[in-house]
Amino acid sequence: MNNVAAIWPVIIALAAVVNGMGLVRLIGGFGEFVKKRKTIKVEPFWPFYLLVASQLMAHLLLWWSILGMRSLAQINFLIYLYLLIGPTLLYLCTSLMVPDIEDAKVDLKATFMEFRSMFFGISALFWAWALAFMPIFIGQMAPTAPIFAGFIICSLVLWWSDSITATKVFVVGYAALYIAFIALFGMEFGGVAASVNPS
Repeated sequence: MNNVAAIWPVIIALAAVVNGMGLVRLIGGFGEFVKKRKTIKVEPFWPFYLLVASQLMAHLLLWWSILGMRSLAQINFLIYLYLLIGPTLLYLCTSLMVPDIEDAKVDLKATFMEFRSMFFGISALFWAWALAFMPIFIGQMAPTAPIFAGFIICSLVLWWSDSITATKVFVVGYAALYIAFIALFGMEFGGVAASVNPS
C-alpha cells in the first residue's frame, strides 16, 4: 500500500474510537464524582489520583504517537489488528480503575488495591505492545524503548507487590516516566516517528 499516509486517519479511526472510549470513561467518572460530591464521602489516596492523571496522559499520548506514524507505516490486516491491541488494553485498564459510585463512601485506597493486580498486569502487556510497535511497523527499535522498558518494570512490580510502600514508590516512578516521555519525545507532533524516519 503506497498511499498509507493519505488514508492513515481512516485506518486508525477504530483505534481512535476505542482510545476515546477510555477518555470518556475517565471524564465520565470524574463528572460522577463532581455530581455526587455532596452526598458521598471520599477517603483519599494520592497514588490513585496520580495514576488517574497518568492514565489520562497515556490516552492522549497514544493518540498523539499513532497519528505521527502515518508517514512510516506500510500496513496490512495483521498489522492493523496489532494496532488495535494497544487502545483495547489501555481502555481495559481505564475501565478497571474508575470506581462505580454506589455507596455513600468511596475508599480510594481499597479501590486501588482491589484493581491493582489486574490493572498493572494489563498495563505490562500494553507497554510490551508499545515496545514492539515500531519494530513491527518499520523494523527498528524506537528511541523510546528504555522508557517503555521502565514502564514494563514498574507495571510488573506493581502487579506483583501488594506493599503500600512499594505501591507509592513505583506509582511515582510510573508518573515520572510519563514526564520523561513527554519531555524527550512528546512535545512535537510525531516526535518519535520523526526521529526514526529514514527520509
